[in-house]
Amino acid sequence: MNAEEASSANSIGLRLEDGVAWELFSPAQRFLIVAVIGVAVSESKKNGIINQLKKSVELRVCDFNLILFVFRFLEMGLLKKLVFFGF
Repeated sequence: MNAEEASSANSIGLRLEDGVAWELFSPAQRFLIVAVIGVAVSESKKNGIINQLKKSVELRVCDFNLILFVFRFLEMGLLKKLVFFGF
């Protein structure tokens, strides 16, 4: 199987209207299009993982700040008063 046949619209399962446009590209251009899309998808997934990690760190920082806030109230003896009043 040569590059033309391997990258043809029929071999990759494109619909007729999409296949007509796909066939206008040379095999080298088709390869580059697929490669660019692959890199974009990879970067998108990587950015998604980075955003998940950032959110996780932000949540942990918020939890840590809340713990510090409670400890400061405990140090000042104010937490018992807040609990007593139902806050």
